[in-house]
Amino acid sequence: RNSALDSAADLDDDREQLFGALAAARENGSEAAAAKARELADGKRAAEDRIRAVRDWLWKNVRVAGPGLFTLPFGRAFFPPDRSLTDGYASAADWMNLYFAMLEAIGCTAEYVLTDGDAAGYPALARARRDVPQPDDFNDLLIRATVREGGWFFGLFGGEAKTFILDCENEYTPLGVRDVEGRNGRTENVMSFDVNETGAARITVSNSTWGVAVAALRKRYAEMLPEMRARHHTELIGDIAESAEAISGLETDVEGYPFTIAYAAYAPNYAAKNGDTLTLVVPGLGGAFLPGGESERQSPFGVNGRLCPTVFVREVVLPAGYTAVEHLPEPWEIVLPGDPSARFRSTVESRVEAGRLHVTFREEQLPGTARLFTRDWFGFFRDWNRRTGSRLIRTIVVRKVR
Repeated sequence: RNSALDSAADLDDDREQLFGALAAARENGSEAAAAKARELADGKRAAEDRIRAVRDWLWKNVRVAGPGLFTLPFGRAFFPPDRSLTDGYASAADWMNLYFAMLEAIGCTAEYVLTDGDAAGYPALARARRDVPQPDDFNDLLIRATVREGGWFFGLFGGEAKTFILDCENEYTPLGVRDVEGRNGRTENVMSFDVNETGAARITVSNSTWGVAVAALRKRYAEMLPEMRARHHTELIGDIAESAEAISGLETDVEGYPFTIAYAAYAPNYAAKNGDTLTLVVPGLGGAFLPGGESERQSPFGVNGRLCPTVFVREVVLPAGYTAVEHLPEPWEIVLPGDPSARFRSTVESRVEAGRLHVTFREEQLPGTARLFTRDWFGFFRDWNRRTGSRLIRTIVVRKVR
């Protein structure tokens, strides 16, 4: 989802017809659904625990199958939640309507949110769709559930109101991380290198993910067979260097947030040693971030949109005494024409601590909408790709001080 709207302001009639049809379906039979929800939530004081109990049971016991949201006329598109509960399957809209009824039964104030896909992030198409919106542009049905915890007089006064954006999602999805616009997430890849005087390095890798993408990672690693996990660990170590050896197991946290995967390796001769000089090419940085092509290209250049940032951090600790810097990359940032801020950037910091040089790289790929550029920008893209694709922007050369 590239962006979203709480409602289609110019489509009030369609929206009200949809919400009215869903409400009518609930009125035609929600008693069994409400009773089941109260049974599942019994004894659970925290709002998150009550919602999670309902959601997890629904995901395991009611299968999603059937027509899309706008396939049938609203007047005959939806079944009562009790029927979905009895049948054990429901269309996506009926599944959400069953969820809605059960949420209300456990004390949540629920309302629907219709979202759109923003025409893949292209501003011109997005503007056109907002000027002349169509009903099926807003085809993603979410629930905004609000519950008040604490306070007094049955929770009607005081306390804390918590709001959750909910979708048709499985038990691996953490509550409270989804947002209407789909921007509440990021990934961060951290590699630490402790280099000794021979050029060998102890390398620690930690990858963290925030947002709804956590669900797929939790599911993958929670259900991964031991032999597959061992093979996967071997592949990750091999990606560091052919000579690398694992010095830790593969650690994954399938319950915590953010989702984190970590492992460590030892690699001999990771930095090149020449007399009193060490040269280290830091992996996983740089590359061609912008579209390329030949100088005679006639078609426009497209730069993909991005909703959530991706961050790469590289922490390098050189051996004691190697504090004379022969080469250290310069920071850089790419600001696309017409953009208010950088789309890609890298910072480099260094300091000497306890006689050892510490260098930290932070490279960020930042959110932005998709853009189209004429071939007149070929030189701009080519020059930046040459610079960010060069080994110089990720190479450290240091000399030992005698």
